Amino acid sequence: MFEQLHENLIEMWDVFDGLCKKYNIPYWLDSGCAIGAVREKDFIPWDDDIDVAIMRDDFNRLKVVLTQELDSKYKLVEPKDYSPYFFDFIPKLIDLTVPLRSETAEDRAYKNFQNRMSIDFIILDEVPDAKWKQKIIKFKCKFLYGLARSKRYHMVYDKKTSCVEKLAGGLCYILGKPFQLETLLKMYENNTVRYHGIHSNTIIRSNSLLYFIDFFPKESYKGTVYMKFHGREVSLPSGYDQILTQMYGDYMTPVKDYKWFVSHAESN
Repeated sequence: MFEQLHENLIEMWDVFDGLCKKYNIPYWLDSGCAIGAVREKDFIPWDDDIDVAIMRDDFNRLKVVLTQELDSKYKLVEPKDYSPYFFDFIPKLIDLTVPLRSETAEDRAYKNFQNRMSIDFIILDEVPDAKWKQKIIKFKCKFLYGLARSKRYHMVYDKKTSCVEKLAGGLCYILGKPFQLETLLKMYENNTVRYHGIHSNTIIRSNSLLYFIDFFPKESYKGTVYMKFHGREVSLPSGYDQILTQMYGDYMTPVKDYKWFVSHAESN
């Protein structure tokens, strides 16, 4: 299954990468794909999407390009497009022709957007260097994520979620019910874009999954290094080792038991 999925992903990747090169839009491989590039020179065997990190200004440029130039089989999906439901804060480039699994009622509720292979965009935002301000920003990101989860088709928790986190999630679920989804999406974005253009040494992965919302030195993303990935040359941030170590710990040691991994091809 994964072998064919990887080939389909690479086909979409070639389209995306070609447009980025044509319009000089920088980006970096991220998360599991970055580990794959460094350690495997290819996909991690069970990875089922492509993760990209991109600065917000560059993502805004990319949105215009994708809207104007994409083939009809591809679609840029933003969080608002799942309305009235909330899936996550991660924009995705999807292939409308490649489902990940047999369609479910939940898939139909999400318009099948999360049941398609994807390139996921992790947006990087500038934030102040002051630690107390960062704590407030991070708290707001997580709190607003919790409120937005009240708009999910149904609540799910992964195996990493503690009892305390589930309790907090339940409280946020109740508090989030009175809000409109559009309001929560705007509040989430405003939490970090308000610092757009400031002179600082810190960025945040502002729209990541909860456990990867964190701050990184801007210097880590100042340069680019190139590596082989599935027979192609791909870009990674110059500080990839620091970034991946902060996110995963010893990322160079392959995981022996990856049953905890939740595939996008599995029903949530």
